[in-house]
Amino acid sequence: MDGEFKVENAAPGRYTLFAVPRENGDWRSDPLTVDVVDKDLTGLEIKTRKGASLQGIVVLESTDNKTIAPNRTDLYIFASITNPTAEYLPTNPAKITPDGSFKIGGLGAGNVRLSLRERKQFQFSLLEIVSVEQNGVPQPSGINLKDGEQVGGLRIVARFLKLTGAIRGQIKFEDGELPAGNRIVVAVNPLDESSSKSRSEEMSGPPEVDSRGRFLIERLQPGTYELKVLIVPPGGYMRDDIPRQQVTVTENATTEVTVTIKLKP
Repeated sequence: MDGEFKVENAAPGRYTLFAVPRENGDWRSDPLTVDVVDKDLTGLEIKTRKGASLQGIVVLESTDNKTIAPNRTDLYIFASITNPTAEYLPTNPAKITPDGSFKIGGLGAGNVRLSLRERKQFQFSLLEIVSVEQNGVPQPSGINLKDGEQVGGLRIVARFLKLTGAIRGQIKFEDGELPAGNRIVVAVNPLDESSSKSRSEEMSGPPEVDSRGRFLIERLQPGTYELKVLIVPPGGYMRDDIPRQQVTVTENATTEVTVTIKLKP
């Protein structure tokens, strides 16, 4: 491969181009911003360079310091980089080896926050990071990474979240029935730190509401959530005046809720 690329059928506008490194890759690219007006652009060059990297081990929170993934092959580490001078800093997750070790490369400079996830049928279950240390020194505010810096000696202590809570709901209507063609959308947002570690990283969509107005939201971390129901008419504006409810979710239990909607405000 000679590195050539071609993007076709681009509408007029401003675009930022960058190359995403492969898994376990060491290189990164500098973003290239171009303006597409009324003609083809040729001779564009996306420059690549050796990126920074992070290397260490992940262990489960326990007294005997067991590694996190004996005989597991589906755990990944993700890096999120914040840099006020760079708008785009694409990264690629790295797989954690069965002995818990990892190396994630191709990183740009900035403050790096790490997260752990478990790949399961195109979804990710979040694992909670308890602490991050570099050579025994805690890094509570993230890792400040310089351009091209190779950082080792990381020790990440983690634990699996207990996503065993659920909300089962029933939507009831006053003043008539929901007009045909209207859709009901249910959303749940965490209100405290503990519950924010579950739904914020889930890749599943909103729960389905059946013809009787029933729904079920599963895989929730215990905590307090805000439940809101939205009505979406065909081709109209989403109605967002329905009172929201606070729901407390507990471990290994399903919380029952009823939402009453007045169709004539």
